[in-house]
Amino acid sequence: MPLTLPCNGGTTDVIARLDLRSTTATGVPPTAAITVPNQVTCGVSRALTATVSDANNDLVSTRWLVDGKLLAASVTSVVFTETHELAVRARDARGATTTVKKVVSCL
Repeated sequence: MPLTLPCNGGTTDVIARLDLRSTTATGVPPTAAITVPNQVTCGVSRALTATVSDANNDLVSTRWLVDGKLLAASVTSVVFTETHELAVRARDARGATTTVKKVVSCL
């Protein structure tokens, strides 16, 4: 990229060359997908499962919400007695967050 810069009361032409490279995505939020089936059997405990990843490999938390209410981090399964909206929220070390939702009905 040619530039004209001031130099000793005059100007001089210079060429600046920028070579930007990256081998990893920067600032990319985590990705998540809820793997609980769309329909589950009523009254049976079902594990809360999701596939979560982060391009920068700095995932710091994965949290579950049921009908918009944040569950304790220790909760790994729930008993479905009616239809609920599940959400999983993934956050990385840079603070980038992804939340995905899925409605699961009870049969």
